[in-house]
Amino acid sequence: MAPCRRAYALYYPYYAGFSAAAFLANWLKLVCFNFPFAFFTQLFFIQPAVRLIFKLLFRRDIKARVALGESG
Repeated sequence: MAPCRRAYALYYPYYAGFSAAAFLANWLKLVCFNFPFAFFTQLFFIQPAVRLIFKLLFRRDIKARVALGESG
């Protein structure tokens, strides 16, 4: 999401003059547009993928902890 915001900042209409209120309003609008996509992408795609990758990477450690009866 951050690269999208940075790319948007490059296209701010500086030729019309800089207004802090307009910049803040544009930034808030952009956050409102990006939040739903970022939230649901994180919740349904990225988080399960990261869990799967870590389970695959640390499979032996997980099995050893289960065998020892550790819960943490």
